Amino acid sequence: MIDITGEVNPKRLELALNQLVSRYEILRTNFDIVGDKPVQIIKENVAVHLNIVKSESYQISDYIKPFNLKNDVLIRATLFETNESANAKLLLDLHHIVSDGLSVQILIREIVAFYFGETLELPELQYKDYACWEEKYRKSLDLESKKKYWIECFRDFEPNKGRITQSGINESGVYKGSDVDEEITDRELLNAINQVALKNKTTLFIVYMTALKVLYSKYAATEDVTIGTPMHGRISGELSQMPGTFAVGVGIRSYPAAEKSFSEYMSEVKEVLVHGIENQQCTIGEIVKELTNGKTYEESYLFDMVFTMFMIEDEDNEDRDVVFTFKEDKTTVETHKIRMVITVLPERTKIKVKYAVDYFDEATIKKLISDYLQIMKIITENDSIKLKDINLSTNVDDIEVTVSDNFDFDF
Repeated sequence: MIDITGEVNPKRLELALNQLVSRYEILRTNFDIVGDKPVQIIKENVAVHLNIVKSESYQISDYIKPFNLKNDVLIRATLFETNESANAKLLLDLHHIVSDGLSVQILIREIVAFYFGETLELPELQYKDYACWEEKYRKSLDLESKKKYWIECFRDFEPNKGRITQSGINESGVYKGSDVDEEITDRELLNAINQVALKNKTTLFIVYMTALKVLYSKYAATEDVTIGTPMHGRISGELSQMPGTFAVGVGIRSYPAAEKSFSEYMSEVKEVLVHGIENQQCTIGEIVKELTNGKTYEESYLFDMVFTMFMIEDEDNEDRDVVFTFKEDKTTVETHKIRMVITVLPERTKIKVKYAVDYFDEATIKKLISDYLQIMKIITENDSIKLKDINLSTNVDDIEVTVSDNFDFDF
């Protein structure tokens, strides 16, 4: 969802949308089965109609409908206007087969550029070029060595041991969802977090993820933690601004032993993540099939929690009469049991935790976020603190989650 402040011109907006679709073949794509193989069918001309809804009250879910991959345009747009002419909302509905998280940011930025009459250079590559290259690239890789790395990583892995929620190996991976939002606006704390990254010669991603792993280990009472994280998958600079489905997931397994210091453990997480990036071409599904002798390929076998981070230089547009601001919709469907999304902005950092309502309640998620913030404050005061000395404000015994009976230890 995009919040629009200022009096938007619907005709200009529809024109911008059609310029965008003309620019990218992936948005003019349908899929079909020819013989026994799925194929991509690219249409030369596709028209996007801007649906306009003039109402003070509406349910966004009424305007999100399934796509027919064979016939439908795989991007839809609805403009919600109210009696306040200077405020509107734009809903973009895209099928995940043609876009990932980074794609949404790229597309919104370019819609805004076209709306204001900017001319963008034509992309040198289209997604089909990447798809053909990627198929040849995978054939040239030593995938067996990459698979061997992951199998070794998870050789003694026990999917039902030490988790916040019980492993659902045969689950569909689609849950009724909700979310809770929090923000860090304390500049002193934000600067201190940056200093932890600089001092330890690492990134903010590693700092935030390590803190989450420490939190998870305490909630699940385990010294063996695997958290999933998506890689943007754009392994070449030429792909950095291309929309499409590139993202791949990896499972980051590490060992937050009580006697380790936070900085020591952070170095371990960094090393494992680097190896994960190097071996990301071997998909989670392939790894899980190997580990389970082909019984399943579900990501939930390896982890029930996912961590994602976005770095956004400027949240809003330039100083113009009409301002477009991306706002994520309330979560109603979730693909993981619990997922933390960190969005780092120039003046603040957003924390969103999405969760499956059948496994967590809102009060528990709020406690989890509160404890996460406490860990962040503790490690900025002393990043050499031992993990056993990082205390939570929450009594873990009181949290309303599904916890495994088989604990490694208890802090």
